[in-house]
Amino acid sequence: MKQTTLLFTNRKLPTLLAAALTIIALLTACGTEESIESLNKKALAGDAEAQFNLGEMYYYGRDVPHNYVEAAKWYRRAAEQGHIIAQSSLGSMYFYGEGGGGTGEQY
Repeated sequence: MKQTTLLFTNRKLPTLLAAALTIIALLTACGTEESIESLNKKALAGDAEAQFNLGEMYYYGRDVPHNYVEAAKWYRRAAEQGHIIAQSSLGSMYFYGEGGGGTGEQY
């Protein structure tokens, strides 16, 4: 019996999902330029979208220094409020050991 190979293996699925969700997030964020101060104020007040956007900024180093620990902190806050893309982004960070995973640093 001939065995077929799946195009996307289970190992590639998390990466592909994270990439797709990141593209969606970037497209959603287009045209929503907001100052870091304004985003930080909203994020600290509990706005999940602002928390996610701060996570993105720190993850990619946009207008702030690139910082995985800060990115994970903001992703986690948004994820705990049910922000699906933040949950996926945080999961990807855990998967790849980014942001302090396994180093003793707190998320």
